[in-house]
This record gives sequence, structure tokens and C-alpha cells, in this order.
Amino acid sequence: MAVYEGTTVTGIAPRRVHAEGGTVSADVVVRATEAYTRDLPGQRRTLLPVYSLMIATEPLPAEVIAGIGVFGGYVVTGVACANLAGRTMAELILETDTERTALPWVGAMARTWEPEPLRWLGVRSSRRILRAADDREFRTDREARAAYRLSRVLRGA
Repeated sequence: MAVYEGTTVTGIAPRRVHAEGGTVSADVVVRATEAYTRDLPGQRRTLLPVYSLMIATEPLPAEVIAGIGVFGGYVVTGVACANLAGRTMAELILETDTERTALPWVGAMARTWEPEPLRWLGVRSSRRILRAADDREFRTDREARAAYRLSRVLRGA
């Protein structure tokens, strides 16, 4: 398998990637464009990048890494989810039925986001509501059912 770094992709279709230098066909195409998805034609409202937890530094000495709680170069937040997502994606590509490929988020289709400024208002409002729900659940040890219903509406379920 060849990997072409620094290639500008102009579009993604089922089993095809369109680039400035031509079109590549493959049995499986994994769109790993994250926040750059919005730069692809027709994809501006497909994905809403809310925040990023990535950091980059010069290589750190072991004692510094130990002091700030970084394990293997990664901060713990998100590593387990990334591991789960990677394993699930590999199993889906290989068409292997496992407990992971049966998880409820596999195959879920998200709705497109509203155009600005409605998208901005929706994100800010929903983040505030969900943060308040998290705080309430922590204080009361009871599920915030209204927040659960809101999360389903936000993802189009």
C-alpha cells in the first residue's frame, strides 16, 4: 500500500479519492480529515470541530513526562477512545463481526449542521446545557434525562 503525503485532496466518494494529481480507487477509503472535512466540496456542514486536545512539544525528558502525567507520549484523555475507534475501524474494514462492530455508534449517521450563525448558537447553547447536566449528575448522582434527550436531538437520532 502506498501513502502519498502532502497530496491535496479535492473530494472523496465511495471507493475513490480525488486529488489534484488524479483519482485513486480503493476497496476501502477511510476519511480521516477531521476538521479539514469542511474544506472538501459539499462537506462544509458535515462535521463540526468543537475543540482539540492535541498538544505538541519538543521531546521531553522522562522526569518531566512523569511529573505531568503523560504516559507513552499521550495524555490519558482520549487515548482509550482512539484505541477503541482504531480497533473498531480495522474490524469494519476487514468485515469482521465482533462486539466492537456491534456497538451502537457503529454505522450511526449524523445529521448535517445548520449554517452560521445558527450553528454557533446551537453549539454554545448545547455545550452550556450539557455542562450543567454533568454538574447536576455529579452533585445528585442521578441521570440528567433532559440532557440525554438533548444529545439525541443534537446528533439527529
